[in-house]
Amino acid sequence: MEHSPFKVTCIAPDSYCIDEAGLDLCYLIIGQARALLIDTGTGVGDLSALVATLTDKPVTVAATHGHGDHMGGAVQFEQVYLHPDDWEMARSISPESRRDYCHSMVSAHPEIGERLSHSPLAPSRFEPELLPLREGHVFDLGGRTLSVREAPGHTPGSVIFVDSLTGNVYSGDAYNALFLLMLPGDRMDAARRFYAHAAALLAQRGQFQDFCGGHECPVDPQILPALVACIEGILDGSLHPEHLQIHIFDGDFYRFGPALIALDRPRHLDRL
Repeated sequence: MEHSPFKVTCIAPDSYCIDEAGLDLCYLIIGQARALLIDTGTGVGDLSALVATLTDKPVTVAATHGHGDHMGGAVQFEQVYLHPDDWEMARSISPESRRDYCHSMVSAHPEIGERLSHSPLAPSRFEPELLPLREGHVFDLGGRTLSVREAPGHTPGSVIFVDSLTGNVYSGDAYNALFLLMLPGDRMDAARRFYAHAAALLAQRGQFQDFCGGHECPVDPQILPALVACIEGILDGSLHPEHLQIHIFDGDFYRFGPALIALDRPRHLDRL
């Protein structure tokens, strides 16, 4: 695709990582009967046309969470599965909010600008039908399934997808090294809620292969244990925040090894 913002990498049998101009990662998982597209990116370029070059099977679309860099491209599809706790968030996505995200990313990472120069954002507002996605939902693709686990923390409706064929986990922003805890309410309650499922997943880590995240693939295997240890330190008071300007953010972060956790949403550097 000439001047395409996308870079496609085969990461496992019939499993593709789609890099959207350095803004985010989407994944296409293909079974014997149908395919599952996990996340839709920011909406730069024609993702639906790209997917059609990778498979001729019917495609179901699902999202790890409702942020604009993962649901912004949903305007290109008729239906998208998303956890109901993130529906309001997704419906608030606008061309302006997606443009602001792109601007922040280019400010922090100028090389992204070249990949975006030939691929302006589609002006469409959010219109697809949202279908509910919850714990235990299974997408049967024929010969392989993707099962859903709820992973609230980065957003209330964050989920991960576990591939029965490869053992890979498609985790969106649920377990990023630079982790923003964005649940509403008391911050310690939010930390405990995140810790409950993160610690449970860590105890089962040997059952899985790679974690394929929304901005890194594969995710460093040290990240999940570091996140769990970081939350433990936050909860028991042994860790204290430090003010950092990192990536596109300016805010207070707790650090443990390679993990950084913000309990309060940091500001964007380009808006200071």
